[in-house]
Amino acid sequence: MSESKTISRETLLDSMKKIKANDVKGELYFLIKNEKSGTVLRRGDLDAGTQKKLTSNFFKHTKDYLDNEDLTVMGLTEADDRKDVLYQYDYEEQIKEFEIINSVQTITSVGVFNSKKDNLSDIKGYIFAFVHKEIRVTLYKENYEVMMVKKYSGDGISEKINIVLTSANQLKEFDDSIIRLNYDFDFMMLNGDLFIKNLKKLESQFGFDKIVMKKANESLEEIGTLNLVKDITKLDEGISDVSFARKVVKVASKSAVLLKCNKKDIINFINTYDESLKKKLKFDESGQFIILDTKVSRTVLLKLLDDSFLYSQLTSNKYVSGSKDDIDNI
Repeated sequence: MSESKTISRETLLDSMKKIKANDVKGELYFLIKNEKSGTVLRRGDLDAGTQKKLTSNFFKHTKDYLDNEDLTVMGLTEADDRKDVLYQYDYEEQIKEFEIINSVQTITSVGVFNSKKDNLSDIKGYIFAFVHKEIRVTLYKENYEVMMVKKYSGDGISEKINIVLTSANQLKEFDDSIIRLNYDFDFMMLNGDLFIKNLKKLESQFGFDKIVMKKANESLEEIGTLNLVKDITKLDEGISDVSFARKVVKVASKSAVLLKCNKKDIINFINTYDESLKKKLKFDESGQFIILDTKVSRTVLLKLLDDSFLYSQLTSNKYVSGSKDDIDNI
């Protein structure tokens, strides 16, 4: 994993404030992907009024989001199921599309989106970028079919019409295509660092699922150094689930148990912590190796290595940290 330091929420917020203080105007771009041209950028040719409105609203939405004191910024290798979190990408393997997205901060010439040449349906997403010396903030939002109204053409054109309700409460035909933007973002980049707000989108649309599964397989060797599991390859059976794969990566890269505990300590903990834990993590006849023969046993092992089984001195309850689930329910 990369050892880059996680950037704080306050640093991100401070960058937005500097954007405002320097009156930086944002620029709109489209990420276009099709079979013929591959992935390319197109710049939106904004009139002054539209640029001013987009700049103001993208800035406000982003600043308001970062203003939330409950928001946590953490490395993606630590990803779990908590809410109010922005993940900083800290995997070594990069995602090609984000290199293209971030290039709007450095390239000087991008072709303008042309409705006669560029197909609206090929727009994968849109980018709003603030550029000012060393403060470079890029926002990206995935595009959806529901956000577009296309100009009708070809067969059946006589059977269809696009109409708009005017401010005078009249219905009029319009003959242009429309793309609807909102001011939210799925991903944010600051000076080249990628931050993920929508983790599911990263996994489903950008091939990150393959990256994390590959890393999870590589991480089995690290977990195997404990010599605690009868057959460590049994964890392979869960890695096809990207959520499980992320947990494997987290344990291998961040586990205090792996760093501080030996095999004897862990076995003793399993045997003394709770009867429910002993039932879920069964040992072979020697009592020295865990048998991963069920999905539950694989899940519980990862929770154990993530130091999730705690004891409250206040209430005398035993629970799973984070979710605080009763151990019988996992």
